[in-house]
Amino acid sequence: MRIIDCQAPGFDKALSSLVVGIHQIPKNVMQRAEKIFQEVASKGDSALFGWTNKLEKHRVSKKTVKVGPREMIEALGDMPGQDLKVIRLAAKRIRAFHRKQAALGFRFDDGKGTVIEERVMPLDRVGICIPGGRAPLASTVLMTAIPATLAGVKEIIMISPWPEGRMNPHVLAAAQIAAVDEVYKVGGIQGVAALACGTQSIPRTDKIVGPGSIWVAAAKTIAASRGLCGIDLVAGPSEIVVVADGMAKPGLAAIDLLSQAEHGLDSIAVLVTTSRKLADKVQAELLRAAQESGIPKRELKGVFAVVVRNLEQAARVVNEIAPEHLEVMVRQPRQFAKKVFNAASIFLGPYSPVPAGDYMAGANHVLPTGGTARFSSPLGVHDFVKRQSITELSPEALKSISRATARFAEIEGLPAHARAIRKRFPE
Repeated sequence: MRIIDCQAPGFDKALSSLVVGIHQIPKNVMQRAEKIFQEVASKGDSALFGWTNKLEKHRVSKKTVKVGPREMIEALGDMPGQDLKVIRLAAKRIRAFHRKQAALGFRFDDGKGTVIEERVMPLDRVGICIPGGRAPLASTVLMTAIPATLAGVKEIIMISPWPEGRMNPHVLAAAQIAAVDEVYKVGGIQGVAALACGTQSIPRTDKIVGPGSIWVAAAKTIAASRGLCGIDLVAGPSEIVVVADGMAKPGLAAIDLLSQAEHGLDSIAVLVTTSRKLADKVQAELLRAAQESGIPKRELKGVFAVVVRNLEQAARVVNEIAPEHLEVMVRQPRQFAKKVFNAASIFLGPYSPVPAGDYMAGANHVLPTGGTARFSSPLGVHDFVKRQSITELSPEALKSISRATARFAEIEGLPAHARAIRKRFPE
Protein backbone atom coordinates (compact mmCIF):
# COMPACT_ATOMS: atom_id res chain seq x y z
CA MET A 1 0.00 0.00 0.00
CA ARG A 2 1.55 3.25 -1.13
CA ILE A 3 1.37 6.01 1.51
CA ILE A 4 1.07 9.62 0.35
CA ASP A 5 1.78 12.31 2.94
CA CYS A 6 0.19 15.73 2.54
CA GLN A 7 3.45 17.35 3.66
CA ALA A 8 5.54 15.60 1.04
CA PRO A 9 6.53 17.40 -2.21
CA GLY A 10 4.14 16.81 -5.10
CA PHE A 11 1.19 15.90 -2.85
CA ASP A 12 -1.46 17.57 -5.02
CA LYS A 13 -0.18 15.89 -8.18
CA ALA A 14 -0.04 12.49 -6.47
CA LEU A 15 -3.60 12.96 -5.20
CA SER A 16 -5.04 13.91 -8.58
CA SER A 17 -3.35 10.91 -10.19
CA LEU A 18 -5.24 8.45 -7.98
CA VAL A 19 -8.35 8.34 -10.14
CA VAL A 20 -7.53 10.43 -13.18
CA GLY A 21 -8.01 8.58 -16.43
CA ILE A 22 -9.68 5.48 -15.03
CA HIS A 23 -12.88 6.39 -16.85
CA GLN A 24 -11.17 6.74 -20.18
CA ILE A 25 -11.87 3.91 -22.62
CA PRO A 26 -8.78 3.08 -24.70
CA LYS A 27 -8.97 3.84 -28.40
CA ASN A 28 -8.44 0.22 -29.43
CA VAL A 29 -11.31 -0.90 -27.20
CA MET A 30 -13.65 1.69 -28.73
CA GLN A 31 -12.64 0.68 -32.25
CA ARG A 32 -13.37 -2.98 -31.59
CA ALA A 33 -16.61 -2.09 -29.84
CA GLU A 34 -17.66 0.03 -32.84
CA LYS A 35 -17.03 -2.89 -35.19
CA ILE A 36 -19.04 -5.41 -33.18
CA PHE A 37 -21.80 -2.90 -32.38
CA GLN A 38 -22.23 -1.97 -36.04
CA GLU A 39 -22.39 -5.62 -37.11
CA VAL A 40 -25.17 -6.36 -34.64
CA ALA A 41 -26.99 -3.17 -35.64
CA SER A 42 -26.91 -4.12 -39.32
CA LYS A 43 -27.09 -7.92 -39.26
CA GLY A 44 -29.16 -8.58 -36.14
CA ASP A 45 -29.30 -12.11 -34.77
CA SER A 46 -26.62 -13.57 -37.03
CA ALA A 47 -23.99 -11.15 -35.70
CA LEU A 48 -25.33 -11.40 -32.14
CA PHE A 49 -25.07 -15.19 -32.13
CA GLY A 50 -21.75 -15.24 -33.96
CA TRP A 51 -20.02 -12.89 -31.55
CA THR A 52 -21.52 -14.66 -28.54
CA ASN A 53 -20.11 -17.96 -29.75
CA LYS A 54 -16.72 -16.40 -30.44
CA LEU A 55 -16.32 -14.28 -27.31
CA GLU A 56 -18.19 -16.29 -24.70
CA LYS A 57 -17.62 -19.81 -26.03
CA HIS A 58 -21.35 -20.31 -25.92
CA ARG A 59 -23.43 -21.30 -28.91
CA VAL A 60 -26.92 -19.80 -29.03
CA SER A 61 -29.65 -19.72 -31.64
CA LYS A 62 -33.03 -18.12 -32.08
CA LYS A 63 -34.55 -21.08 -30.21
CA THR A 64 -32.08 -21.11 -27.31
CA VAL A 65 -31.02 -17.48 -26.76
CA LYS A 66 -33.94 -16.78 -24.45
CA VAL A 67 -34.08 -18.42 -21.03
CA GLY A 68 -37.13 -20.65 -20.97
CA PRO A 69 -39.58 -21.43 -18.15
CA ARG A 70 -37.98 -24.81 -17.47
CA GLU A 71 -34.54 -23.24 -17.04
CA MET A 72 -36.02 -20.74 -14.60
CA ILE A 73 -37.62 -23.50 -12.55
CA GLU A 74 -34.40 -25.54 -12.59
CA ALA A 75 -32.48 -22.52 -11.28
CA LEU A 76 -34.71 -22.35 -8.24
CA GLY A 77 -34.27 -26.07 -7.68
CA ASP A 78 -30.49 -25.87 -8.02
CA MET A 79 -29.92 -23.51 -5.13
CA PRO A 80 -30.15 -24.00 -1.36
CA GLY A 81 -33.36 -22.82 0.25
CA GLN A 82 -31.40 -20.58 2.61
CA ASP A 83 -29.89 -18.73 -0.35
CA LEU A 84 -33.35 -18.10 -1.73
CA LYS A 85 -34.39 -16.61 1.62
CA VAL A 86 -31.36 -14.33 1.55
CA ILE A 87 -32.20 -13.03 -1.93
CA ARG A 88 -35.85 -12.50 -0.96
CA LEU A 89 -34.83 -10.57 2.15
CA ALA A 90 -32.52 -8.33 0.14
CA ALA A 91 -35.30 -7.72 -2.40
CA LYS A 92 -37.72 -6.78 0.38
CA ARG A 93 -35.32 -4.22 1.86
CA ILE A 94 -34.34 -2.76 -1.52
CA ARG A 95 -37.99 -2.45 -2.48
CA ALA A 96 -38.86 -0.72 0.81
CA PHE A 97 -36.15 1.91 0.36
CA HIS A 98 -36.81 2.61 -3.31
CA ARG A 99 -40.56 2.87 -2.82
CA LYS A 100 -39.84 6.20 -1.09
CA GLN A 101 -38.40 7.52 -4.37
CA ALA A 102 -41.68 7.43 -6.28
CA ALA A 103 -41.60 10.34 -8.74
CA LEU A 104 -44.75 12.46 -8.84
CA GLY A 105 -45.85 15.11 -11.27
CA PHE A 106 -47.39 18.47 -10.37
CA ARG A 107 -49.76 21.16 -11.65
CA PHE A 108 -48.96 24.89 -11.77
CA ASP A 109 -51.84 27.35 -12.02
CA ASP A 110 -51.16 31.08 -11.79
CA GLY A 111 -54.86 31.83 -11.32
CA LYS A 112 -54.86 34.05 -14.41
CA GLY A 113 -55.42 31.50 -17.14
CA THR A 114 -52.04 29.74 -17.33
CA VAL A 115 -52.02 26.08 -16.40
CA ILE A 116 -48.89 23.97 -16.75
CA GLU A 117 -48.65 20.32 -15.79
CA GLU A 118 -45.67 18.04 -15.48
CA ARG A 119 -46.53 14.43 -16.17
CA VAL A 120 -44.25 11.67 -14.97
CA MET A 121 -44.47 8.51 -17.08
CA PRO A 122 -42.60 5.21 -16.90
CA LEU A 123 -40.41 4.07 -19.75
CA ASP A 124 -41.94 1.33 -21.88
CA ARG A 125 -39.05 -1.12 -22.02
CA VAL A 126 -35.73 -1.17 -20.14
CA GLY A 127 -32.68 -3.39 -20.59
CA ILE A 128 -30.52 -4.43 -17.65
CA CYS A 129 -26.97 -5.73 -18.00
CA ILE A 130 -25.82 -8.25 -15.41
CA PRO A 131 -22.15 -9.30 -15.28
CA GLY A 132 -21.63 -13.02 -15.52
CA GLY A 133 -17.89 -13.51 -15.45
CA ARG A 134 -15.66 -13.32 -12.40
CA ALA A 135 -18.55 -12.34 -10.09
CA PRO A 136 -22.08 -13.10 -11.32
CA LEU A 137 -23.96 -10.32 -9.55
CA ALA A 138 -27.36 -11.54 -8.48
CA SER A 139 -27.56 -8.46 -6.27
CA THR A 140 -27.35 -6.20 -9.32
CA VAL A 141 -30.45 -7.86 -10.75
CA LEU A 142 -32.35 -6.66 -7.69
CA MET A 143 -30.75 -3.20 -7.72
CA THR A 144 -31.68 -2.54 -11.35
CA ALA A 145 -34.99 -4.34 -11.81
CA ILE A 146 -36.72 -3.38 -8.56
CA PRO A 147 -36.53 0.41 -9.10
CA ALA A 148 -37.73 -0.14 -12.65
CA THR A 149 -40.80 -2.09 -11.51
CA LEU A 150 -41.57 0.56 -8.87
CA ALA A 151 -41.39 3.22 -11.59
CA GLY A 152 -43.98 1.27 -13.57
CA VAL A 153 -41.77 0.16 -16.46
CA LYS A 154 -43.89 -2.08 -18.66
CA GLU A 155 -41.19 -4.56 -19.70
CA ILE A 156 -37.77 -5.40 -18.25
CA ILE A 157 -35.32 -7.26 -20.47
CA MET A 158 -32.22 -8.76 -18.88
CA ILE A 159 -29.03 -9.84 -20.63
CA SER A 160 -26.26 -11.77 -18.94
CA PRO A 161 -23.48 -13.88 -20.47
CA TRP A 162 -23.48 -17.65 -20.04
CA PRO A 163 -19.73 -18.38 -20.24
CA GLU A 164 -19.22 -21.92 -21.47
CA GLY A 165 -23.00 -22.26 -21.54
CA ARG A 166 -23.47 -21.99 -17.77
CA MET A 167 -25.53 -19.49 -15.79
CA ASN A 168 -25.37 -18.87 -12.08
CA PRO A 169 -28.73 -20.07 -10.68
CA HIS A 170 -28.75 -17.25 -8.13
CA VAL A 171 -28.87 -14.71 -10.97
CA LEU A 172 -31.91 -16.41 -12.50
CA ALA A 173 -33.58 -16.69 -9.10
CA ALA A 174 -33.04 -12.97 -8.50
CA ALA A 175 -34.54 -12.23 -11.91
CA GLN A 176 -37.72 -14.05 -10.95
CA ILE A 177 -37.93 -12.38 -7.54
CA ALA A 178 -37.40 -8.93 -9.11
CA ALA A 179 -40.09 -9.55 -11.77
CA VAL A 180 -37.81 -9.45 -14.82
CA ASP A 181 -39.89 -10.23 -17.89
CA GLU A 182 -37.34 -11.82 -20.22
CA VAL A 183 -33.77 -13.07 -19.82
CA TYR A 184 -31.33 -13.59 -22.69
CA LYS A 185 -28.09 -15.57 -22.67
CA VAL A 186 -25.85 -12.89 -24.15
CA GLY A 187 -23.66 -10.14 -22.79
CA GLY A 188 -20.81 -7.86 -23.72
CA ILE A 189 -20.78 -5.47 -26.65
CA GLN A 190 -23.09 -7.62 -28.73
CA GLY A 191 -25.69 -7.84 -25.97
CA VAL A 192 -25.73 -4.09 -25.40
CA ALA A 193 -25.98 -3.50 -29.15
CA ALA A 194 -28.97 -5.85 -29.29
CA LEU A 195 -30.72 -3.92 -26.50
CA ALA A 196 -29.95 -0.60 -28.17
CA CYS A 197 -30.89 -1.51 -31.74
CA GLY A 198 -33.11 -4.57 -31.44
CA THR A 199 -32.62 -7.83 -33.34
CA GLN A 200 -34.95 -10.54 -34.56
CA SER A 201 -34.84 -12.15 -31.11
CA ILE A 202 -34.24 -9.30 -28.67
CA PRO A 203 -36.50 -6.23 -28.63
CA ARG A 204 -35.11 -2.72 -28.64
CA THR A 205 -35.15 -0.96 -25.27
CA ASP A 206 -35.58 2.68 -24.27
CA LYS A 207 -32.78 2.65 -21.71
CA ILE A 208 -29.90 0.37 -20.71
CA VAL A 209 -28.71 0.20 -17.10
CA GLY A 210 -26.30 -1.89 -15.09
CA PRO A 211 -22.52 -2.23 -14.75
CA GLY A 212 -20.14 -4.38 -16.74
CA SER A 213 -16.68 -4.73 -18.20
CA ILE A 214 -14.89 -2.05 -20.16
CA TRP A 215 -16.46 -3.60 -23.28
CA VAL A 216 -19.94 -3.07 -21.88
CA ALA A 217 -18.97 0.49 -20.96
CA ALA A 218 -17.78 1.11 -24.51
CA ALA A 219 -20.97 -0.30 -26.02
CA LYS A 220 -23.17 1.79 -23.72
CA THR A 221 -21.16 4.86 -24.70
CA ILE A 222 -21.80 4.13 -28.37
CA ALA A 223 -25.52 3.56 -27.80
CA ALA A 224 -25.90 6.85 -25.97
CA SER A 225 -23.75 8.88 -28.36
CA ARG A 226 -25.83 7.70 -31.33
CA GLY A 227 -29.07 8.60 -29.60
CA LEU A 228 -30.32 5.02 -29.79
CA CYS A 229 -31.39 4.86 -26.15
CA GLY A 230 -30.65 6.26 -22.74
CA ILE A 231 -28.10 4.83 -20.32
CA ASP A 232 -27.63 5.17 -16.59
CA LEU A 233 -23.88 5.75 -16.50
CA VAL A 234 -20.57 4.49 -17.82
CA ALA A 235 -19.30 2.41 -14.93
CA GLY A 236 -15.59 2.27 -14.27
CA PRO A 237 -13.58 0.24 -11.74
CA SER A 238 -14.93 0.00 -8.20
CA GLU A 239 -13.80 2.65 -5.71
CA ILE A 240 -13.79 3.16 -1.97
CA VAL A 241 -12.40 5.87 0.28
CA VAL A 242 -12.17 5.16 4.01
CA VAL A 243 -11.74 8.24 6.20
CA ALA A 244 -10.35 7.30 9.62
CA ASP A 245 -8.93 9.10 12.61
CA GLY A 246 -6.52 7.71 15.19
CA MET A 247 -9.30 5.95 17.07
CA ALA A 248 -10.40 3.79 14.13
CA LYS A 249 -9.77 0.05 14.18
CA PRO A 250 -7.06 -0.73 11.60
CA GLY A 251 -8.37 -4.26 11.02
CA LEU A 252 -11.81 -2.97 9.97
CA ALA A 253 -10.36 -0.28 7.71
CA ALA A 254 -8.07 -2.86 6.08
CA ILE A 255 -10.74 -5.45 5.33
CA ASP A 256 -13.09 -2.79 3.96
CA LEU A 257 -10.40 -1.54 1.61
CA LEU A 258 -9.75 -5.11 0.56
CA SER A 259 -13.45 -5.76 -0.05
CA GLN A 260 -13.37 -3.30 -2.93
CA ALA A 261 -9.86 -4.12 -4.15
CA GLU A 262 -10.97 -7.71 -4.79
CA HIS A 263 -13.23 -6.47 -7.61
CA GLY A 264 -10.19 -6.40 -9.86
CA LEU A 265 -6.79 -4.94 -10.65
CA ASP A 266 -8.21 -1.57 -11.65
CA SER A 267 -10.16 -1.04 -8.43
CA ILE A 268 -9.26 1.98 -6.32
CA ALA A 269 -9.17 1.79 -2.50
CA VAL A 270 -7.93 4.80 -0.55
CA LEU A 271 -7.44 5.30 3.18
CA VAL A 272 -7.55 8.97 4.17
CA THR A 273 -6.33 9.38 7.73
CA THR A 274 -5.06 11.97 10.16
CA SER A 275 -2.73 9.37 11.71
CA ARG A 276 0.44 8.07 10.06
CA LYS A 277 0.56 5.44 12.80
CA LEU A 278 -2.88 4.17 11.76
CA ALA A 279 -1.80 4.09 8.11
CA ASP A 280 1.12 1.83 9.00
CA LYS A 281 -1.13 -0.48 11.00
CA VAL A 282 -3.70 -0.65 8.20
CA GLN A 283 -0.95 -1.57 5.76
CA ALA A 284 0.11 -4.52 7.91
CA GLU A 285 -3.50 -5.63 8.45
CA LEU A 286 -4.20 -5.34 4.73
CA LEU A 287 -1.41 -7.73 3.79
CA ARG A 288 -2.56 -10.17 6.45
CA ALA A 289 -6.20 -9.99 5.33
CA ALA A 290 -5.24 -10.44 1.68
CA GLN A 291 -3.26 -13.57 2.52
CA GLU A 292 -6.12 -14.99 4.59
CA SER A 293 -8.61 -14.26 1.80
CA GLY A 294 -6.40 -15.80 -0.88
CA ILE A 295 -6.09 -12.50 -2.74
CA PRO A 296 -2.71 -12.07 -4.48
CA LYS A 297 -0.63 -8.98 -3.71
CA ARG A 298 -0.85 -7.80 -7.31
CA GLU A 299 -4.53 -7.01 -6.73
CA LEU A 300 -3.52 -4.45 -4.13
CA LYS A 301 -1.88 -2.11 -6.63
CA GLY A 302 -4.83 0.28 -6.42
CA VAL A 303 -4.71 0.58 -2.61
CA PHE A 304 -3.31 3.83 -1.22
CA ALA A 305 -3.17 5.75 2.04
CA VAL A 306 -3.31 9.54 2.19
CA VAL A 307 -2.10 11.10 5.43
CA VAL A 308 -3.63 14.53 6.07
CA ARG A 309 -3.22 17.20 8.74
CA ASN A 310 -6.84 17.24 9.96
CA LEU A 311 -10.39 16.25 9.06
CA GLU A 312 -10.95 19.52 7.20
CA GLN A 313 -8.23 18.52 4.79
CA ALA A 314 -9.62 14.99 4.71
CA ALA A 315 -12.97 16.36 3.51
CA ARG A 316 -11.20 18.34 0.76
CA VAL A 317 -9.39 15.20 -0.36
CA VAL A 318 -12.65 13.25 -0.49
CA ASN A 319 -14.36 15.98 -2.50
CA GLU A 320 -11.43 16.00 -4.90
CA ILE A 321 -11.59 12.23 -5.46
CA ALA A 322 -15.43 12.14 -5.56
CA PRO A 323 -15.53 8.41 -4.79
CA GLU A 324 -18.17 5.82 -5.52
CA HIS A 325 -18.17 4.64 -1.88
CA LEU A 326 -17.14 6.58 1.22
CA GLU A 327 -16.78 5.03 4.67
CA VAL A 328 -16.42 7.42 7.61
CA MET A 329 -14.68 5.99 10.70
CA VAL A 330 -14.19 9.07 12.87
CA ARG A 331 -15.54 10.20 16.24
CA GLN A 332 -18.41 12.20 14.74
CA PRO A 333 -19.10 10.61 11.35
CA ARG A 334 -22.34 12.49 10.65
CA GLN A 335 -20.66 15.85 11.24
CA PHE A 336 -17.89 14.90 8.86
CA ALA A 337 -20.39 13.79 6.20
CA LYS A 338 -21.89 17.29 6.15
CA LYS A 339 -18.62 18.51 4.62
CA VAL A 340 -18.69 15.95 1.81
CA PHE A 341 -20.50 16.96 -1.37
CA ASN A 342 -18.81 14.65 -3.87
CA ALA A 343 -19.44 11.03 -2.92
CA ALA A 344 -22.05 8.74 -4.39
CA SER A 345 -22.84 6.65 -1.32
CA ILE A 346 -21.70 7.39 2.25
CA PHE A 347 -21.45 4.84 5.06
CA LEU A 348 -21.23 6.20 8.60
CA GLY A 349 -19.43 4.50 11.47
CA PRO A 350 -17.60 1.18 11.90
CA TYR A 351 -20.81 -0.88 11.60
CA SER A 352 -21.83 0.49 8.20
CA PRO A 353 -19.46 -1.29 5.79
CA VAL A 354 -19.90 -1.02 2.02
CA PRO A 355 -20.76 -4.75 1.61
CA ALA A 356 -23.89 -4.14 3.71
CA GLY A 357 -24.92 -1.59 1.10
CA ASP A 358 -23.90 -3.87 -1.74
CA TYR A 359 -26.43 -6.48 -0.72
CA MET A 360 -28.82 -5.91 2.11
CA ALA A 361 -29.12 -2.39 3.57
CA GLY A 362 -31.48 -1.19 0.84
CA ALA A 363 -29.90 1.77 -0.95
CA ASN A 364 -28.79 1.20 -4.53
CA HIS A 365 -25.31 -0.10 -5.31
CA VAL A 366 -25.26 1.00 -8.96
CA LEU A 367 -23.20 4.14 -8.45
CA PRO A 368 -21.20 6.70 -10.43
CA THR A 369 -17.45 6.10 -10.53
CA GLY A 370 -14.30 7.80 -11.80
CA GLY A 371 -15.03 11.12 -10.11
CA THR A 372 -18.45 11.45 -11.75
CA ALA A 373 -20.09 11.60 -8.32
CA ARG A 374 -19.43 15.33 -8.72
CA PHE A 375 -22.48 15.48 -10.97
CA SER A 376 -24.14 12.04 -10.96
CA SER A 377 -26.29 10.09 -8.51
CA PRO A 378 -27.04 6.51 -7.49
CA LEU A 379 -29.47 4.57 -9.66
CA GLY A 380 -33.07 4.93 -8.53
CA VAL A 381 -36.73 5.00 -9.49
CA HIS A 382 -36.23 8.40 -11.11
CA ASP A 383 -33.95 6.82 -13.72
CA PHE A 384 -36.84 4.84 -15.18
CA VAL A 385 -39.30 7.63 -15.85
CA LYS A 386 -39.57 10.50 -18.28
CA ARG A 387 -41.24 13.87 -17.76
CA GLN A 388 -43.62 15.68 -20.07
CA SER A 389 -44.83 19.26 -19.77
CA ILE A 390 -48.34 20.28 -20.83
CA THR A 391 -49.09 23.99 -21.21
CA GLU A 392 -52.56 25.52 -21.61
CA LEU A 393 -53.13 29.28 -21.85
CA SER A 394 -56.45 31.06 -22.02
CA PRO A 395 -56.80 33.90 -24.57
CA GLU A 396 -56.48 36.39 -21.74
CA ALA A 397 -53.37 34.72 -20.36
CA LEU A 398 -51.59 34.74 -23.72
CA LYS A 399 -52.61 38.33 -24.41
CA SER A 400 -51.15 39.42 -21.08
CA ILE A 401 -47.69 38.21 -22.12
CA SER A 402 -47.97 38.59 -25.90
CA ARG A 403 -46.00 41.84 -26.27
CA ALA A 404 -43.16 40.63 -24.05
CA THR A 405 -43.09 37.25 -25.80
CA ALA A 406 -43.00 38.77 -29.28
CA ARG A 407 -40.28 41.21 -28.29
CA PHE A 408 -38.18 38.42 -26.82
CA ALA A 409 -38.42 36.60 -30.15
CA GLU A 410 -37.25 39.72 -31.97
CA ILE A 411 -34.33 40.08 -29.59
CA GLU A 412 -33.22 36.61 -30.69
CA GLY A 413 -33.71 37.43 -34.38
CA LEU A 414 -36.67 35.10 -34.94
CA PRO A 415 -39.40 37.18 -36.61
CA ALA A 416 -41.70 34.22 -37.37
CA HIS A 417 -41.80 33.42 -33.67
CA ALA A 418 -42.95 36.98 -33.00
CA ARG A 419 -45.58 36.86 -35.76
CA ALA A 420 -46.93 33.58 -34.37
CA ILE A 421 -47.84 35.52 -31.23
CA ARG A 422 -49.07 38.76 -32.83
CA LYS A 423 -51.22 36.95 -35.42
CA ARG A 424 -53.51 35.82 -32.59
CA PHE A 425 -54.14 39.43 -31.58
CA PRO A 426 -54.37 41.55 -34.74
CA GLU A 427 -54.30 45.30 -34.11
